[in-house]
Amino acid sequence: MTKLFEVKLRALILLLSVFSFIDIKAQDPGWSVDYSQFTFRMTVSAIVEKDGTLLGQGANQVAVFFGDEIRGLGKLDLYHEPSDRYLAVFQVGSNSSVSEELTVKIYDETKNEVVESRVGVTFTPDQLVGSVTDPVIFSDNRYPTDILIETLEFKENSREGTLISLISTSDEDDSDYNYSLQNFSPEVAATSIKINHDSLLVSEPIDFETTDQFLFSITATDASGVNFSKQFTMIILDEFEDPDAPPTSVEEAVFEGLPISNYISPNGDGINDYLTIGNHHIYDDFLLKIVNPKGKTIYSKLNYDNSWNGKYEGKSLPTGVYFYFFENKNKGVRFDGRIYIKER
Repeated sequence: MTKLFEVKLRALILLLSVFSFIDIKAQDPGWSVDYSQFTFRMTVSAIVEKDGTLLGQGANQVAVFFGDEIRGLGKLDLYHEPSDRYLAVFQVGSNSSVSEELTVKIYDETKNEVVESRVGVTFTPDQLVGSVTDPVIFSDNRYPTDILIETLEFKENSREGTLISLISTSDEDDSDYNYSLQNFSPEVAATSIKINHDSLLVSEPIDFETTDQFLFSITATDASGVNFSKQFTMIILDEFEDPDAPPTSVEEAVFEGLPISNYISPNGDGINDYLTIGNHHIYDDFLLKIVNPKGKTIYSKLNYDNSWNGKYEGKSLPTGVYFYFFENKNKGVRFDGRIYIKER
């Protein structure tokens, strides 16, 4: 921060503190505030964003309200050269010495409209909220900045419904997104994966000898209809050769692995509603146990018949990772691993 900028900032804050009455009138919203009526004050340093774009100098304004009462008003007239953005540095008043939750409204001169910020501010006497280098952000909708996928590989010939990865989006004010798939290359891979809520699943088996990797894009859409897309590369791992032929003996399963679904979404849509094991009838005298992360057994059945719907005592289990143990102690054979249950 340059010396000249520091001097300008201090002068602005000093002016706000010295004058007991400030009447700032916007051309269109007509906001004004009389600070002389307030016993307590705090100072806010903010940048303002609307429709994903930072607002600049002009008639753009930000106002702080308690109900319908205006408590503070700022204009974006302080330019911060290092970050190339305009800030509003202003005071907020109150007659209460205890904290109050306040709402924030934004005036956009370009569209001549007022919108409410999705983030408010808490009044605390003598508090400095934000700073020039780290201002608070008032926005009608913070746009997503990234899409995150935990795993970008799966085994060839994996069965339909196998969980590949969970999907999440980096966004400061939204957590609920709709996801969609696009832009597959080669196009033949478009039928190999699908999305169920925030889970990326195998849609149908894919052959490593035909496709060992492919490109695709995921688009995240928030509740306001804002989209963000990102391209990924999926790797196919060389594994089983016949997706329709699960092991026909326990010995074969020991060698190839237990063909068990690792994802359950017991929502009654007919897809992944039950925990399934391929050719389950060959596992005579095997005991299946499902254990939660705290080690509590929530399901147990001898000679499992693909009938567990992911519930405990008739109630849906919380979304998360659980553990299975499938064992025949007389044969000395045990399979274990993780399953993911999605509550919907």
